[in-house]
Amino acid sequence: MVFKSTLFSFCIFILAFAAGSLIVLGFAPFSFWPAPIIGLLFLCLSLSLPSSDALKKIPLLSAFCINKKIAFGFSFGLLLGGCHWVYVSMTKFGGTPIWLAVILTVIFCGFIASLLLPFIWLEKKLSIHSIWSRSLLFAAIWVLCEWFRSWFLTGFPWLYVGYSHIDGPLAHYAPYISVYGISFICALTAMAIIQLGLNGKNNTFETVTLVFFIGMVWLLPLKLSPLELTENKSDEPLTVALIQPNLDIYDKWNPEFLDSIKHYLKTVTKSSGADLTVWPETALPELYHRAFDEMYLYSRELKTSNQAVILGIPSFWHSGDYSYYYNTMIGSGQASGMYHKQKLVPFGEFIPFDEQLRGIIQFFDLPMSEFRAGPKNQPMFDVFNKYKTQPFICYEIVYPQFVANSAGEQDFLLTVSNDAWFGHSIGPAQHLEIARMRALENGRYLLRATNTGMTAIIGPDGKIVSQLPSFQQGVLSGEVYPRKGYTPVAQYGTLAPISLSFLIIILSGLISVYNITLSKRQSTHS
Repeated sequence: MVFKSTLFSFCIFILAFAAGSLIVLGFAPFSFWPAPIIGLLFLCLSLSLPSSDALKKIPLLSAFCINKKIAFGFSFGLLLGGCHWVYVSMTKFGGTPIWLAVILTVIFCGFIASLLLPFIWLEKKLSIHSIWSRSLLFAAIWVLCEWFRSWFLTGFPWLYVGYSHIDGPLAHYAPYISVYGISFICALTAMAIIQLGLNGKNNTFETVTLVFFIGMVWLLPLKLSPLELTENKSDEPLTVALIQPNLDIYDKWNPEFLDSIKHYLKTVTKSSGADLTVWPETALPELYHRAFDEMYLYSRELKTSNQAVILGIPSFWHSGDYSYYYNTMIGSGQASGMYHKQKLVPFGEFIPFDEQLRGIIQFFDLPMSEFRAGPKNQPMFDVFNKYKTQPFICYEIVYPQFVANSAGEQDFLLTVSNDAWFGHSIGPAQHLEIARMRALENGRYLLRATNTGMTAIIGPDGKIVSQLPSFQQGVLSGEVYPRKGYTPVAQYGTLAPISLSFLIIILSGLISVYNITLSKRQSTHS
């Protein structure tokens, strides 16, 4: 019996893992938007079966009810299936042995996956029998779990269910309720399907109203258009050139290649003839203070030719007894400004528990892994004394609220990255997908310049206007129009879906307390 029970639990864990992994098919490069809802059906079924009186009488299905194995297996499948690409940077560039990289990847994904457990526990504690309230509660719990991951321990805002709809039928909701709102609708739909199937016959009114509501939610986007929320400031476009050097990581940080890198970047900038040229993250592999004199002279040349350049370069600053390294973007020529990256990648740009971990393995000593987070409220870049923009460096573009904080004041959005760390994995495709959602949420053109791909110009509707092939050297030329106006997300950020989720949970808690109190009174009187 013990063996059978263990085998059954293991099979359930594998099934949960597979259901969680299925969600990954909804994200780039697969982009099968129904996959996350199908995957969520499994979790919703696990949560809902114990509430069905008819199914309680069946021992096998009763044992199928949600437990820590199912919740963790589901979340672990999602994280490991969607973020296994962290393994690439450890082995290919971090010099980590394969066996250790596998262990570290599993530990990382397992830790992030475990963050779902307290939320599932809360859902079980607050669950009530109404199919409406149960569906809303699960959606709220799911969204708050995604939101929690966006800031806990610096945050890991990746693999949100809402991203699967950047090309799906719910995309038009993004400027109004952000990616969190789309995740809410997907989770609500999944739980509603399960609740209607299990308990729909018990309450005809709830069934009809819930079906009608879900139907309207999915049909309404056909009447919405994000382009109506913002508009072009003028009919005069800004010509742009995004440089994709396609440099090998080792060559990029090899001092012997520094002069040839500079020559290439300057040559293609001059030949592009664009108003604005964007070099990717740390495009110039030299500390800013060492290149200052040369960059000053180059900036004067650019002003003479009436060109603007925004480029990535690491910088070093000394204050008293302290020295700081920043991941920096600077403006040159007709572009002015300096920005230090605020959202740093743990273990990539800074090492938690630095003194204890450095030197243990090569992965903890990657190039440029001693950065300091930049200050808040840094001024925007000025381009031709006419356009305003604020660069988002690599990982920063994945934070919905962080981007929305300043997006409404920008004429166009700009992000730079170096996804070469993750090779030919699905990570860079997911990163581009997330950037597209930021453009859609805020109704702005977005320029994305990267070292090896995926370099792209994205329209305010989240669609790719043009893109360079990955792992090819090239320059992407095009036009963007400065935009004006605010989407609800640019004006209020992610306040609406997060506040709604908190409200639902609070109300569910009050109803649950009331039901428990009422039950105790009735048992006392009887």
